[in-house]
Amino acid sequence: MLSEADAIARLCTACGLCCNGVLFADVELQAGDDVAALEKLGLPVKRLKTKTKMPQPCAAFDGCLCRHYEQRPGHCQKFECLQLIKVNRGETTTGSALTHIQQARRLAERAEQFLEELGHNRRDLPLSQRYRRCVRAAERGDWTGEQLEALAELQMSVHKLTALLQREFYP
Repeated sequence: MLSEADAIARLCTACGLCCNGVLFADVELQAGDDVAALEKLGLPVKRLKTKTKMPQPCAAFDGCLCRHYEQRPGHCQKFECLQLIKVNRGETTTGSALTHIQQARRLAERAEQFLEELGHNRRDLPLSQRYRRCVRAAERGDWTGEQLEALAELQMSVHKLTALLQREFYP
């Protein structure tokens, strides 16, 4: 079994789903998070009435690495996906976890391709938000048969991805 640090290094650097806008739309900042320091690092922060959040995909996310790993918010420091938890507990192998990660990344990329084809290519927004915008655009009408077919494929991809994330990634 891998040490926890080795599991994190192996799995997290192959994944990035918690930072790239696939698992989460934002990260809620906690009382101990230094909002000014995060902003100084160039990370956008949304101040709402009762909460402060960092939108996803994270501006510090670079491929599968965090450019500000040591300064990341508390939620980011504490979060462990179900795959990492299972590997750390010895309930699954690293190879099996990597297979689930690759499957999720493929499904997310397929959804991204359909979103781009349908004109929803703002990768600075979370996948879920772009998907909802795309569905609303289709509901307004005036889409060609080809666009509706692409939407159906997008919906199937998002459905499969959501099921996989629920089953294998959310703790």
